[in-house]
Amino acid sequence: ITSSGKQWMNYLETASWNYKYSFAEQVLIFAQRPGATACADFQTWNRQLNRSIRNGAKGIGLLVDVNGQAKIRYVFDISDTRSRYNSQDIKLWEINNSNITQVAKSLESDSYEADLFSRIVSVSERMADEYWENYKEDILGDSSPSRTIDITVSDAMWEQIQEAIPEQVQLQQPVPENFRITDDSLGTGGSKEKFWRNTKAIAALKQIERENRRATPEEQHILSQYVGWGGLPDAFDPDKPSWAAEYSELKNLLTESEYASARSSTLNAHYTSPTVIKAIYDAVGTMGFQTGNILEPACGVGNFFGLLPESMAGSRLYGVELDSISGRIAKQLYPKADITISGFETTDRRDFFDLAIGNVPFGNYQVNDKAYNKLGFTIHNYFFAKALDQVRPGGVVAFVTSRYTMDAKDSSVRRYLAQRAELLGAIRLPNNAFKANAGTEVVSDIIFLQKRDRPLDIAPEWTQTGQTEDGFAINRYFLDHPEMVLGRPTAESTQYGKQDYTVVPIEGLELADQLHDAVKYIRGTYQEA
Repeated sequence: ITSSGKQWMNYLETASWNYKYSFAEQVLIFAQRPGATACADFQTWNRQLNRSIRNGAKGIGLLVDVNGQAKIRYVFDISDTRSRYNSQDIKLWEINNSNITQVAKSLESDSYEADLFSRIVSVSERMADEYWENYKEDILGDSSPSRTIDITVSDAMWEQIQEAIPEQVQLQQPVPENFRITDDSLGTGGSKEKFWRNTKAIAALKQIERENRRATPEEQHILSQYVGWGGLPDAFDPDKPSWAAEYSELKNLLTESEYASARSSTLNAHYTSPTVIKAIYDAVGTMGFQTGNILEPACGVGNFFGLLPESMAGSRLYGVELDSISGRIAKQLYPKADITISGFETTDRRDFFDLAIGNVPFGNYQVNDKAYNKLGFTIHNYFFAKALDQVRPGGVVAFVTSRYTMDAKDSSVRRYLAQRAELLGAIRLPNNAFKANAGTEVVSDIIFLQKRDRPLDIAPEWTQTGQTEDGFAINRYFLDHPEMVLGRPTAESTQYGKQDYTVVPIEGLELADQLHDAVKYIRGTYQEA
């Protein structure tokens, strides 16, 4: 099957008909019966499908392991069988005019690719990456001199395969790589500076999409400058003379749906600084996490993926992003990740992920997800509830969230979480942690949870609140662990003239240093699945 590109394509056709068999079995089927389209053993044909094996039919031998010894079992192609009066009708599936629209719609539902072929290529690339991660050690073998010969032969084979594929569908070389963020100041700057970085990134994205190609490394750098519209509401206000040029630029650059999505994100699209992201990875790394399935359920342009430590590089990355522009940029920045452009409520991979990580949307509104509507959770708490169902038992959820997940007077959300997960620790950030990147002053927390094997009817102390000396209600955990509050708790005047709790930064202390010390107190041990 590796003698030529054409022979490889012939193998792929046989393998596609027999996709339920393992790779080794597909090779044996192709070697003995290249045109096989539907294979099953004697009993399946005879008893379940009521078809008889033709006289003289020669079975296809497959190898099986029986108590450490190789044995042969035989399967027969449908061409080896004949029907009886009560035989089941066997329909071989194929794309035709009656189903191509439905297939295309299904494949494109979580992607921006406009045509069926582009989506198939995208899915194929991802599946190939996953196969490589699973079997690369077996494929690479040892580092003997024969490996050099293997690489040379592989390169020659690739040239032959490329020659066998029509020119218009050849995949571009080199294989695109995931972008790596190396600039800790990414996302900082004034409002106007952020605006023009955003528009430059969007213009680059649309140029790439028009040309139906992947972003170059230089374009990836431009795309990585996109920080969303959090803290930039003036750009969407037609009555702001000082922002007239920016308003006009946006109206011309974005489609109506893109513009509406961008405008609605100005209140809760808060970019996470590299300092905070690195601290979260430090904490889960200290727990023992190295590689696994990582979910970022509100990934934006994927900055948590761009700062993935080298020690975790073998992980498979999965992102979900509601905003079309952000999600499409993320796909260009992280082509090896599986990114769904849709709401978190449309996805469901229960007990699949080892780590869920990210900065969830803040807001006093709910997400319409039928499985969770009865809980009545606001959006940030909904992300915790759903993420806990998506990670496997023993998996970790590490989210940046509004302080009200921990501080709300109503403890029902915390009781729900505590019954399903153990609190490994929490870090309260000073109110300026997002100011440089998102232009907002807000107290937020990083919460670390580890999923239980089964729900327990318990209500530990962290589900309750207590009072500060100033009379503000905050979580018992932060009252008992003041070292996890990275600033000085105090009162501030709100826009309504009331006094509210806040955490001001301590002058002379760097947040990176404070986080480095705080993550040492996050307890817990990560266990492989």
